[in-house]
Amino acid sequence: MHGTFRNINPATDWVTSGAAIGDKSVHLYPTGSWQGQQLEYKAEDGSRFWVDSVGINSRTAGVHIYQVEARPNSIAGIPNSQPVSDYFGVFTALHKADNYNINYSSDNKFCSAETYSRMNNEFFSWNRLPTTVEARAAYIKTDGFSREFIVPGAAGGQLSIRGPESICRGSSMELIAETDLLPVWNTGHQGKILNISAPGKYWATVYSGICAVTDTFTVEERLLPAIELSKGVSLCAGGQATLTAPAGFAKYQWSNGSQASSIQVSETGTFWVDITVDDCVYRHHMEVLAEDCPVIPNIITPNGDGLNNLFSIQGIEMKNVRLEIFNRWGKTIYKDNNYKNTWSPSNVAAGIYYYYIKSGPSSREYKGWIEIIK
Repeated sequence: MHGTFRNINPATDWVTSGAAIGDKSVHLYPTGSWQGQQLEYKAEDGSRFWVDSVGINSRTAGVHIYQVEARPNSIAGIPNSQPVSDYFGVFTALHKADNYNINYSSDNKFCSAETYSRMNNEFFSWNRLPTTVEARAAYIKTDGFSREFIVPGAAGGQLSIRGPESICRGSSMELIAETDLLPVWNTGHQGKILNISAPGKYWATVYSGICAVTDTFTVEERLLPAIELSKGVSLCAGGQATLTAPAGFAKYQWSNGSQASSIQVSETGTFWVDITVDDCVYRHHMEVLAEDCPVIPNIITPNGDGLNNLFSIQGIEMKNVRLEIFNRWGKTIYKDNNYKNTWSPSNVAAGIYYYYIKSGPSSREYKGWIEIIK
């Protein structure tokens, strides 16, 4: 539009509106009451900024909403941690409103927000306004003056759980919640690191304002490899037994310290071996049991030459071993309930004798004859 204003006294008739020049704007000039009136501006990024609850008796002729796409000329008063995203202004024409509410929402679905205001861009300092967040929108009640507003919405908490997707039986591992907030796990633990020792489904939740964000992580158990070991091994007294683990695995660690795939043992008891497979350690136990493997002499020559002078039983653990020696008429000539291979028949006549042996560890009984030669 081109034209010239005439009969205007610049000194008295020009009035500066005070309205900021925004990049985009909308306006409302109702022909009647302000009751029930609402003005809304929707930005291209989906943000919505609207004005309502203008006082019924307000003398303002109209309301403008404008958006400024550039950063404000000052962010004094706004914490450095708050990003400046949306920059809006409200201009009340001719007179201020008695009051009005500004409302803000965003497709980012923020969960908490802080609002900052200043009169116009001639003021460098921003002041924080009380802000209410409900249904993921911010509500601010104002004093009715024209103002500029920044609503740097805080997006809902970000959360992502990472960790190994499988766990070895009997081992432990860590799940890590990547977030700037305090996560609460389904186990009740609070913190960014959760130690687990079993497979299953784990989840964590972070809370930001009215919002809760949850992430779930499933941990599978690694399949147990086919490892076959003997449950029990027999050991003859005074002998040795071989305990063997299947060959071909990465690492072995026996309870006696050996790292070979097999070991020799000469004692009864429980032994274990840790076998490492694909970074998993599997422990297997083997029981070494006492076994009677009796070697009983049938000739004794108590002549003092150091050979066959004693009735010496081999292959039986000499613990609570009962021994009885009988002559040909069944008379007991020697008896010991805890025999230790110490009987010498030096004072017994040569001839055939009979023995009865009962093993303490196995309770097995052995009978036979011996010949004493002098």
